Amino acid sequence: MHPIITVQSSLGRIGTAVVMILATVLSVLFLVSDGIQTGWTALPFIWLIADLFRLMWWVPRLVITESEIIARNMWSTIRIPWSLFGSANANLGLILVTDDGDYRVSAAQPTPIRDTFNREPRPLPFVDLSAKQLRFSLDTNQARELLTMLREIHDETPASVRNAAEALGAPAISRSPNILEIAVIAVLAALSVVVVL
Repeated sequence: MHPIITVQSSLGRIGTAVVMILATVLSVLFLVSDGIQTGWTALPFIWLIADLFRLMWWVPRLVITESEIIARNMWSTIRIPWSLFGSANANLGLILVTDDGDYRVSAAQPTPIRDTFNREPRPLPFVDLSAKQLRFSLDTNQARELLTMLREIHDETPASVRNAAEALGAPAISRSPNILEIAVIAVLAALSVVVVL
């Protein structure tokens, strides 16, 4: 039907790389200038802030497969089967409208600075439906347009193909916490508190 499509912010990934490089430079600077005995106390704070940037800019991702839409945000991952997905709205970010409620997605952010100078929405890049996988950096309106296009493709899919995909289990929306992300932040926050005491 269509390829696996990943939507992730290129600007956010570049920004995260810059923050990580700055955190590394600051860590080395503190260790060299203050000595290891004193300099190590700044490291948990530096890496806590760097990891918060990573959570906001690197982690958010939207993966669109033939069977479901997977929205990974800072703290949780949401899986929405196509049969329960209604539409996508753009209101200060991407909102996935489902039968069970609305879910806000961090992966496709609005671009207010660019939109201030140019009122024309950016067109959706070419989507090669014969490819196996595609990766895009889309803003909110482009992601909404992509999901609308894919929703139409799923609506045109014969019922027998849709039923075969859903026969594996009753479709349900699942939401699970990103345990690793939460654990890393908890450890860095705990180390920051221990260093202060």
